[in-house]
Order: sequence, then C-alpha cells, then structure tokens
Amino acid sequence: MVLRKDHNSMERVMAQLVDISHESLLETAGLLCRAFQNYPMLAYVFGGTPVLDDPVYLEFFHFSSQIRTDLGWPLIGVEEDGVLVAAMGLSLADEQEWPESLQFAQQGFMDRLGPERSDRLEVYGGAAESHRRKEPHYYVGFIGVNPSAQGKGYARLLLDEAHHMSDADASSTGIGLDTNTPKNVEIYEHFGYKVIASSEVGPVPLWSMFRAK
Repeated sequence: MVLRKDHNSMERVMAQLVDISHESLLETAGLLCRAFQNYPMLAYVFGGTPVLDDPVYLEFFHFSSQIRTDLGWPLIGVEEDGVLVAAMGLSLADEQEWPESLQFAQQGFMDRLGPERSDRLEVYGGAAESHRRKEPHYYVGFIGVNPSAQGKGYARLLLDEAHHMSDADASSTGIGLDTNTPKNVEIYEHFGYKVIASSEVGPVPLWSMFRAK
C-alpha cells in the first residue's frame, strides 16, 4: 500500500507490482502509447508525434510487449487500485533465439509499419545495439508510466525490481538502457547508471547507459 498526500489529506492508494500476462498485452500497449507519445525516438520513427489512435503505433508496443511474454522475459507492471498504470519490459542476459511464431509476428508488424518507418526503426535499433556492452547483462527495453500516474514513484518501483533481478543473476554483469533526453540521463544517473556511449540518429540524441552490479 502506498500513502499519498493530496491537498492536505492522506489518500490511501493500493499499488503493487504484477507480472503482465499475454492476455493483458492490449491494455499494456495502450498504456505505453500514452506514456511515450512525445518521446523523441518514436517521433523519429513515425515521422512526427504518433497519433494515439494509430493502430500501427499501438501495435509497436503490443509487439514489444509480446516479445517478453513469448520468450519468458520479464514484463512487469504496477497496478494502482487494480488498474495498470506503469509497465517495464526487460531483455535477459541469456538471449534466446526467437521462435518462428514471433518472427512471423515481427514480419507482419514491419509490413504494416511500412518501408520508410521500418528503415528508421532499424537504423535506430542498430545504433543502440552498437553501443551495448558485449558481456551478458539485462536490458530495459522500455519503462513507461501513464501520464496521470507520473510523479508517484512507480518508475522507481520498476527499476528497483529490475536491479534486484539483475543483481541476483550470477550470469549478469549489470543492466543497461537507452534514452533520448538529457532529463532522463540525469534521472538514471541518480539510480546509479553511467553513460557509456552517445551519438545522434537523425535528429535524435541517443545516450546508452549502464549500471554495473
């Protein structure tokens, strides 16, 4: 339970970490669409600020979340009074080969994304991948909080869980992530991350960060 002060009164809010199931992928994708609508990387990929009711924008996060459920990688959320308000997807140190079903889903998504946006996504992904450490580590693919629930410490809850998982895994050397804003760089530095590489992808700055065990 989380106690939140609101206008000189104490409001009792039930907030808890949950494992997100395959059945909740659509809800998760909708949440992430709202959380990342103004994110520079997505504006670059989609050629402008994504529209919330764009089905391909929704599918971007649905597929990103499906990767975690299909591979058994962590897809963790925060529920506030039973409603999903934050989500995080991790990649594990022991990366797996994708099954044919997931490869098929990826091809379908890329087809619907279209050649121009697909090319930009691959350019960005290649740049981010080139920055990553070669030693086995965890990677935060995404972490997003519904705008209406921001400022309540839910991103910290998720990051703390990611750090705990990586620290407890003998095969992991730490945990990495990428970000596109100086503000986020400062936030992640507060959690123990350090910039290990930076570059620009088109108009988008890219900082790759790492938190060692």
